[in-house]
Amino acid sequence: MRLLALAAIPNAIVLTGISVARIRHQAWLVLGAQVVVSALGVGLSFVLLPEFGLKGAGIGWLIAQSLVAVVFLVGPFRMPIRTRKR
Repeated sequence: MRLLALAAIPNAIVLTGISVARIRHQAWLVLGAQVVVSALGVGLSFVLLPEFGLKGAGIGWLIAQSLVAVVFLVGPFRMPIRTRKR
């Protein structure tokens, strides 16, 4: 449960990124983020579950959320700096 609680931090970043993508009408980014988080979360849980038990599922979910959060922090949140023309 502690790992899932820790995963709430990158989850907030992912949800904010998805919300920004919806505002910008970037459906491909919304779909891509949700597919990647789901696939990584389930895949890593499947791999880590036999080794670590239920902690493996928490580790897998934390890794999946963190990787997608890093992508959102590096990519879509970069706002272009607009200068005012006179």
